Amino acid sequence: MSCEGAGKQCGTAPDGCGGTLECGGCPEGQVCGGKGYQNICVPGDCQPQECPANGCGQNPDGCGNTVECGECTDDKVCRSNGELNICVPPGCELANCPESSCGEYPDGCGGTMSCGGCPEPNACSAPTEGVCSCGGESDAQLCARVFKNCGTVTAADLCGEIRTVECGECAEPQSCGGGGIANLCGCRPKTCAQLGACGQVFDGCSRTLDCGCAAPDSCGGGGVEGMCGCTPIGCADQGVGCGEAYDGCGQMIDCGTCPSGTSPPRLALRVMAANTSSGNRQSYDPGEGIRIFQGLKPDVVLIQEFNYGANDERSIRSMVESAFGSRFYHSRELDSQIPNGVISRYPIVQSGEWTDTRAANRDFAWARIDLPGPRDLWVVSVHFLTTSSGDRASEAHQVVTKVEQVVPADDYLVIGGDFNTSTRGESAISTLRSVVVTAGPYPADHRGNTNTNANRSSPYDWLTVDDDLDAHARPVVIGSRTFDDGLVFDSRIYTPLSEVAPILRDDSDALNMQHMAVVRDFQVPRR
Repeated sequence: MSCEGAGKQCGTAPDGCGGTLECGGCPEGQVCGGKGYQNICVPGDCQPQECPANGCGQNPDGCGNTVECGECTDDKVCRSNGELNICVPPGCELANCPESSCGEYPDGCGGTMSCGGCPEPNACSAPTEGVCSCGGESDAQLCARVFKNCGTVTAADLCGEIRTVECGECAEPQSCGGGGIANLCGCRPKTCAQLGACGQVFDGCSRTLDCGCAAPDSCGGGGVEGMCGCTPIGCADQGVGCGEAYDGCGQMIDCGTCPSGTSPPRLALRVMAANTSSGNRQSYDPGEGIRIFQGLKPDVVLIQEFNYGANDERSIRSMVESAFGSRFYHSRELDSQIPNGVISRYPIVQSGEWTDTRAANRDFAWARIDLPGPRDLWVVSVHFLTTSSGDRASEAHQVVTKVEQVVPADDYLVIGGDFNTSTRGESAISTLRSVVVTAGPYPADHRGNTNTNANRSSPYDWLTVDDDLDAHARPVVIGSRTFDDGLVFDSRIYTPLSEVAPILRDDSDALNMQHMAVVRDFQVPRR
């Protein structure tokens, strides 16, 4: 007979053949024979039992120890059945507890003896008196054991019986299986895209989402509260009587045929190169660079060190909307420490990045922009290295190679950003000359200074365009000031600042702002 067959879990027990079984010890926190369950492991918070009826000598106390029961009287003698020591008449052999017996059981000598309790889920005297048999478990216990809390569940109980039970209902907003696991209360939250809403939106479970909109939409912009939308700007509102115009909502619109001998009004296009990040994180979080965008009002920006907030799409979108408005589009390098990017009033229909083999923490960001009229605008935003003029020449060569491979000759081209050049005669500039105009005159401040670094001594930042677009260059006009060849903006010297509100005097002097913004204006034909 085995310990398992005898229903014993621990300690020493009779094997039914005059020998004994060694059934081992109990897990930590349990004791052998506790609470009257002989050779059964029970929790350690055990109350010791007194001597059994007619007990003698030493007997188990039910908690792993023994209790002294004294000697026999009335001419009885002390006998053991391997489990208990009991006083019996002389010549009487004390019986053993039968297999699976429990409770009080005849001792074979005219008395009774305790055969202990039963291991869970067994119970004593259910259904047979004095025999351990499966007492089963309640529906709630079965549900808990199989880790289910709702709906109809079919499973084997502890006695091996297959039962179908009801495990309850769920409280709203949860539903049975709603989290994706059968018979468990749960809720699968919806995303902003699934909800098709914007602003503060309940996710259907327990959280409120802050849902934004993609360009050119804004929350409520189409006239429906809580929905992303955009209200188109018509031809008349733009002062365009014929030709093609952009409606501000992602579509080009036909403003009619121009009268014979006339042309549609040209498209005013302001382009800006801006490495105007600040602070200790090379980002736009501090706000000075954002105010410069707001004050100069560019249509297209070639931006460097394009970091903001958590640098996730939601954060970047928030920055673009704050600086330019919800109708503006953006593209940005992925997985770069100081990414380049492009921001545009007009739809960005294609974008990406070209590998900069010399720089480990950024590449060349490019975008194709759909301008009103027959030609697209290709923009390449770059940030050349400070390490050496040779490195910058190599980077310029890489850009030129890609431009010649990808950009159609009939489209407009802008290459700009932070070139980090010490002089305008570097070989990098000579290399770029094959695809863009690099000769002067150059953008300048109102004092005529064309240099763009923080101490205004070197031409770090450039905004170069191809011959076709250069032919449509116009002076930059801001308020009462005109800059014939474009503007190098320095808030420390610009007057009056009221013309470029909300820019502040010290914005260009912000911590770690090492570059000035460069602005050029163009008047582009619509046909």
